[in-house]
Amino acid sequence: ILCENLADPIEITRIAGRVEAAISAPIWWLGQSLNVTASVGIAFGSGVRSAEELIRHADTAMYQAKQLGKDRYEVFDDDMRIRSTSRVRVEQDLRTAIDNGQIEVHYQPIFALPERRIVSVEALARLRLPDGNQLMPEAFIPVAEDTGMIVALGTSVLRSACQQLSRWRSQLAPDLQLAVNLSARQAARPDLCAVVHAALTDAGLPAVALALELTESVLLEAARSTLGKLGELRQTGVDIGIDDFGTGYASLRSLRELPVTFLKVDRSFVAGMTEHPQDAVIVRTVIRLAADLGLGCVVEGIETTAQLGGITGSGARAQGYLLGRPMTAEHFTELLQEQQQR
Repeated sequence: ILCENLADPIEITRIAGRVEAAISAPIWWLGQSLNVTASVGIAFGSGVRSAEELIRHADTAMYQAKQLGKDRYEVFDDDMRIRSTSRVRVEQDLRTAIDNGQIEVHYQPIFALPERRIVSVEALARLRLPDGNQLMPEAFIPVAEDTGMIVALGTSVLRSACQQLSRWRSQLAPDLQLAVNLSARQAARPDLCAVVHAALTDAGLPAVALALELTESVLLEAARSTLGKLGELRQTGVDIGIDDFGTGYASLRSLRELPVTFLKVDRSFVAGMTEHPQDAVIVRTVIRLAADLGLGCVVEGIETTAQLGGITGSGARAQGYLLGRPMTAEHFTELLQEQQQR
């Protein structure tokens, strides 16, 4: 909506309020009352060089409104301008890296306890900038999700990591399993099974060598067709896990109905294990719940010996900086060689 010749800049907020009120009016459909809400972004034309830039500013403000809870309006300001400029730069660097096959994959080991034997490895995307600096996932994954590049990014990581796993299994660790994160957009694609099977086949890997991790919210909000595709993958031998378990709203019924084979305890509970008895109880309860349901369990975010001691002997696997940080494939190879020698 383009508003010209405003007598007072504050008038635009009243217009936004009227837009929200009009959109939120109930809609009667098939005898039911439906309600729609709007996230509104506002940008002023002073200082902009083109219509495209003005729309981009309004779009940035709209995303801010969505992030702050939706059903509201936000006005583009200098803080958003800085974030918008940074976002555009990240988007350009990410697109270039994906197009040129320059996404780096780092690997974090997952250990069986108490012997501390590496049994699995999680693949994690890293973005190397032209100046040589590295961007962490929290800086570029949201951009990838908003732009839709998360599908190409996820496929790139999956294929690259499968090829690397094949080399490790043939040379150093024949039973090593790979864990890869799956985004909501990837999970919802109709070609999900084909993409996963192609990555495994091209790398010469069996399905049991791969585990796909999805967050609770992605699994619980997934369409029936998406759950069907995950079920198909599970039937072929691919493990399906709930990442960050405990931060969403999965119920015992959903655990019974979802095609999952393991749970991953969220690091927020692990961080408070030694200071807050309730967190330690939650971690132990999730581990027991997984065992009672016949599911595997990984406890991530282990950073202290006390946290490690709290889960040793529980049957859960462990992942965290105390045991091993994300590292390049070369460094992980050295870690596997040391384990083989021991």
